[in-house]
Amino acid sequence: MDVLKIEPTRHKAGVLLDPDNHYIEFTGFSLPEDAMAFFLPIINWLYEYSNHCKEYIAQGVHLKVNFKLSYYNSASYRAFLEMFHIFAKMQREGLKVTINWYYEAMDSSMQEGGKDLSDIAKIDINLIEIPEKHP
Repeated sequence: MDVLKIEPTRHKAGVLLDPDNHYIEFTGFSLPEDAMAFFLPIINWLYEYSNHCKEYIAQGVHLKVNFKLSYYNSASYRAFLEMFHIFAKMQREGLKVTINWYYEAMDSSMQEGGKDLSDIAKIDINLIEIPEKHP
């Protein structure tokens, strides 16, 4: 598998999918105009990664996932939900998966979004409050 890296823009999240280091990260704003076109390669990559789950379990792999988003739209939320279901499936199969969901202090909607994704997909996540940014 190859690394999939997408540089962030004003409307698209930065994405890093690194199979060698078993690390996934989303950063910035996720407001893609065509969410399906943006997220389909990411979701396909995750399914391909999950196909190697037994191999990774045998190697003692620990998948680390960080969501460091400032904002996302409802289309992004639906894509994240599908991703969370993939992570939960891998975890049920025995892979160690840690999901960190970062949110700024006072951003209750971002905090609730992470909690809702966790509850719906039935996977534990770490809700991590970061200090609010001031100009």
